[in-house]
Amino acid sequence: MTARTRAALTAALLALTVACSNESPPGADAPPLVPVSSPTPTDTPSATPSATPSTPVVAQTLCERLDATVVAAAFAAPAATVSAAPLSTEFGVPTYDVCTIELAGKPALRVGVSVLAATRAELAAARKGEPARTAVVGEGGFGTSRFVVFLAAGRLVKISGDRSSYPGYLAVAREAARRITGLPLPGTEVTLPECDRGGSAAATVLGASPVLRRDRRNAYGDVECGWATATRAVSTSATRVKDATPLFRSGPGVEPVPLGDDGQYDARTHAVRIRVGTTKVAYFTPAPAGTGEKDDVISFALRMSGLYTR
Repeated sequence: MTARTRAALTAALLALTVACSNESPPGADAPPLVPVSSPTPTDTPSATPSATPSTPVVAQTLCERLDATVVAAAFAAPAATVSAAPLSTEFGVPTYDVCTIELAGKPALRVGVSVLAATRAELAAARKGEPARTAVVGEGGFGTSRFVVFLAAGRLVKISGDRSSYPGYLAVAREAARRITGLPLPGTEVTLPECDRGGSAAATVLGASPVLRRDRRNAYGDVECGWATATRAVSTSATRVKDATPLFRSGPGVEPVPLGDDGQYDARTHAVRIRVGTTKVAYFTPAPAGTGEKDDVISFALRMSGLYTR
């Protein structure tokens, strides 16, 4: 290699080095890298790419929609949480699906929403006979130190509990009135096959074909059944007590019925209750209290009592 060739090669290498040093390194203007999870390969890819929903998921119970801080403050509690317990049913005028809110870790508030649509006429029917004050909430309501009932978004809502505080229930009711719009309508039938035996007897007690039904299995494993119209209901329920025997002493308006180990018909409420062993008590209850003919309610209890005496 001649001296001239060697000099030309050196000059070319020097120029290349300078040019490279003046370029930005790859990605110098890009943001810092962040870890990205690679999708797990699947044999059958989805036909539709997944995407974030454009609208939020609708809460299925009114309890889930309430602002927990508002609920806790209404009763001066440190915290309010929605109970994990399943919905229960309060049969009456109207019939409510009920969720539960815990205050400081203990079940304290029941939030009921009418299963059927409601108007001011149903609000007036619900208030009939109640020694309550008018509550300024929703489209009108009433309440006591133990509950507040109001009309909003075509449903009746009942806020109740064991604590004595009209201002507390009213505050929660006003929060519920703000949150109820758009709450999904429930189905009219929640059924268990064990309850099918009582359908015709229930219709006889109600004086009409039921328009809704609510069956469930309670915490003791007992099946509980219920039927209702817009103005009447009849249901079964069962519980456990330490000693049921003293509950079945005779008294005014109480008549014996030959069901279970002991049975009674209450002439005031028209309800039947039976004792099974020393701890189980089952109830067969028309609503409102005092509705249903005596013979019809006793026949209903006879038809359904096998659920609890087996």
